[in-house]
Amino acid sequence: MKIELSKIVKGILEFKRVFFVYSLVLLTSVIIFGVSQVYPNIENTLSASRSTPWGIITSIFAHINISHLALNMGGLFLFMFLFAFCNSTFILKSKRRVEIFFLVSVFVFAVISNVLWIALTPNPSIGASGLVYAVESSLAGFSFANGLQLLYFSKFKAQSVSTMYIVFMNIVVFSVMLIQIVQSPDIFLNVGQGVNIIAHGISFLLGFLISPLWYYVIGKISILN
Repeated sequence: MKIELSKIVKGILEFKRVFFVYSLVLLTSVIIFGVSQVYPNIENTLSASRSTPWGIITSIFAHINISHLALNMGGLFLFMFLFAFCNSTFILKSKRRVEIFFLVSVFVFAVISNVLWIALTPNPSIGASGLVYAVESSLAGFSFANGLQLLYFSKFKAQSVSTMYIVFMNIVVFSVMLIQIVQSPDIFLNVGQGVNIIAHGISFLLGFLISPLWYYVIGKISILN
């Protein structure tokens, strides 16, 4: 018995829409950052604030400096890749449904968190961190749901070694995230001066609660074949 790495790699690459959307976000963010170096006021125009309500969307693609941009784009890629990895052994039909829900929901969660930011504070906000936390929370929600499939042991033990491996990796990913949240919630939310912790917290909460609900009740899917 062995893990079919080629099957897992193929399964990751089948999330092509996820990686395509990441490429669009990265390209748009880099272009806007480049423009902001010539026209600095564009950051204020694109920010999420009460005077720029369209910023609930445009602020996702604007960043203060190169380190801010790199941190958000790096985090976004990491969690999108882990999402694809942790769901790589879904059958293709289910994978397409997962992909559509994931991409639509994470942007909706990020926008909702920006709306709440505007409603609760007069300060402007820019950056893709709300989107990053939404992606991370969906990863956590799906990892939790995938890990629970171990409880269906009679069906679980009939799976391929690759699927068993991915289920266990989901448990590992969720456990690591849970430990981080419990041990260092301030670090997890990146609490600090000027940080939009509303976007961080709300995006994560929405994704973590809604993703398993969709998984079991609406999507009615299972990583077990």
